[in-house]
Amino acid sequence: MFLNHIHEKRYNHLIELAKTPDYDTERMAYIYIISSCDELYEIREQLYDFQTDFPRFVEIDELDLHPAMSKLLYIAFSLYNGHNPDNYSLVELFGKFDDSAFNVAVNAMKIRFLKG
Repeated sequence: MFLNHIHEKRYNHLIELAKTPDYDTERMAYIYIISSCDELYEIREQLYDFQTDFPRFVEIDELDLHPAMSKLLYIAFSLYNGHNPDNYSLVELFGKFDDSAFNVAVNAMKIRFLKG
């Protein structure tokens, strides 16, 4: 399910730091995505309040992110609360992903909806 050992280690650390309960699949999926790559992990404090176990809602377009990472972040927010501020279609969100980003997005959906 994880891209590599680093992804798994980051995910477990952030879940523990946030004290996210096992049943909270919305937050687990969000944290799965932000722990998946260096670019999102480096700005994790901007993206998540680990003291309150709550995502920080940011203007994604104002972050200096690779386009694929921005799309992953849109998916993270959408899986958390159903919000898609720019009304991206699935084709727009998934269309330009490499295999790793695609797998992260699909696995996050599995986490969120308890599939697999």
